[in-house]
Amino acid sequence: HGKALVFDTGPAFSATFSAGDAILLPDLLRRGTSEISALVVSHSDLDHAGGLSSLRSNFSVKTHLGFDGQPCRVGQEIVLGKFLVVSMLSGTGHNTVDTNADSCVVGLTVHGRQIIMPGDIPAAIEMSLIANQQISPPVDVLLAPHHGSNSSSSPSFIDSLAPEDVFFTTKLEN
Repeated sequence: HGKALVFDTGPAFSATFSAGDAILLPDLLRRGTSEISALVVSHSDLDHAGGLSSLRSNFSVKTHLGFDGQPCRVGQEIVLGKFLVVSMLSGTGHNTVDTNADSCVVGLTVHGRQIIMPGDIPAAIEMSLIANQQISPPVDVLLAPHHGSNSSSSPSFIDSLAPEDVFFTTKLEN
């Protein structure tokens, strides 16, 4: 339909080259995207926000939440069609001191399936989400917090959510 939802924009490799330019932009154009219905940038770290300028200069963005957009607000929902709801579960994406802990945590409900995209939240925020029942287990898909690092993706968080699948977004030597 020419529209897309984008969560994080990947890294910037230099002042003139980013994942937005090299990966996201070509893929979105190949798919016939003319508008980004919702863009959520979890926080300001360059491995999450590095491709932002490329996307904003090439697409109309209807709703931009998180870093360099409107703050994410817990409880906020964006309905994108009959079968897709984007829910803000934690963080604002605007804190410049503790960027990871303030990552926008996004829940997607797609055709009744639950996907959790937590940015780089540390274990303390993971436990808060569980204690405050902000995520209802089981989830279908979980992106491992902070790329599966030792400071996040705690076994108790993953066990509590009981995801069907967990994806670790890592790079060499991470």
